[in-house]
Amino acid sequence: MAFSTVVRLKEVDDYIAPSKSCIKPVKIDTQRGKTKAVRIESDGTYTALTEDGNSYTLKKAKISLNDCLACSGCITTAESVLISEHSVDTFMQFLDENRNQLTGRRILAISLSPQSLTSLGEKIMHDSGNLLLSQRFRRWIAEDHLSIDFNQLDLVRSFVAGILH
Repeated sequence: MAFSTVVRLKEVDDYIAPSKSCIKPVKIDTQRGKTKAVRIESDGTYTALTEDGNSYTLKKAKISLNDCLACSGCITTAESVLISEHSVDTFMQFLDENRNQLTGRRILAISLSPQSLTSLGEKIMHDSGNLLLSQRFRRWIAEDHLSIDFNQLDLVRSFVAGILH
């Protein structure tokens, strides 16, 4: 995996929700009969039950960024690639590869927003969770309020410049 040596912003869990007016057509399988009910199995798969008593497993729907026509092209191909490269799987692969290297390990810096940190703290709010966080991140702890302040300052500058010009 070829990560660059420059600092890169990583948003691992960005979720782009489809618009309510998503017009991606869904192929409906009419050969199996009319669906009477859908149930969720213990492993998380969905099973459809037909009126005649037969059942079949439903396939997971997949919609790519190319399928979304409601965005009017605001998501470019480069952004689509960027989002797909910054997945949890890519992150975990990087951690595994970095852990197995005897020499030349790369330093990984992760910035957590106050909202994410609060959510994480609530999820593992017990002594073992606090111990885990303090052991894992004891060498590299950084707070990102300063970067948020710079971001807001830049936003105000852009807004004022837009009004004046």
